[in-house]
This record gives sequence, structure tokens and C-alpha cells, in this order.
Amino acid sequence: MRILMLNQAPMTEKRHPAYDVDAVETLVNSYASPGTRIELGFPDDFEGSEIFHALGAESKLNGLHHMVEAPAIIRKIVWRRRTATMR
Repeated sequence: MRILMLNQAPMTEKRHPAYDVDAVETLVNSYASPGTRIELGFPDDFEGSEIFHALGAESKLNGLHHMVEAPAIIRKIVWRRRTATMR
């Protein structure tokens, strides 16, 4: 079984300069059952993706970032499902 663990923001050096994908995947896979592989994924860069960081930096997260990021996350989930069924 494969599980896609999605981050809520696109992966860019600007947003995640020290984010070690391999280390995170190693950690989460250490909790997985034998035969299960957890893969870390990121939505494609989308308009408004900076809102989480902009509002978070001001400690003013009000939920708007969830509405802005939802379409990109849904697109990534649909993409993964389509690529998984093509195998």
C-alpha cells in the first residue's frame, strides 16, 4: 500500500529552505506497517500560496489559507489517483 502525505503548501526553497523531505519520509515510514510506503507530496505552486506564510508571520491565521489552498490540494489528490490507476 502507498500513502501520499500532502503538505499544505508548495515546495519551494523560499518557503522551506531547510525542509529535508528524505528525513521526514524516513520518520513517517518508521511508523508504517510492513508493506506500506508513505510518500511526502506537495501541491503545485498556486496563486495565493503565500497567504499562509503572510498571515502566519503576523499571527493572524483566520482560516482563509484553507480556502485558498483547497483547489491545489484536491488537484494533487486527483492527479495521484489517476497516476496510480495507470500502473
